[in-house]
Amino acid sequence: MDAATALLPVHSPESTVQSDEGDETPSSIFHPPSSLKLAIVGRPNVGKSSIINALTQSDRVIVSPVPGTTRDAIDVPFEVETDGVRQPYVLIDTAGMRKAGGGRFD
Repeated sequence: MDAATALLPVHSPESTVQSDEGDETPSSIFHPPSSLKLAIVGRPNVGKSSIINALTQSDRVIVSPVPGTTRDAIDVPFEVETDGVRQPYVLIDTAGMRKAGGGRFD
């Protein structure tokens, strides 16, 4: 988990923007940090929901050995704290991808 979170971008609240009057103002006033959205995409029944539960250390999405359990995309918001800074992220659990026409991926 630490290796995965180390690769996520850092939104620094300490960065500043120079205003027209010459004052330095925190950039978050002008550009509020938005959540990074990361979609987990893959074949049906390969563990996409399981990895989201593992990354968020919760049971937010249903995990089942039955293919097709996830039918719609599910947004799972969570935060990561790095060096005292809380950063928002959204993981998106998706239904399994199939080839057009119902064929198999080879």
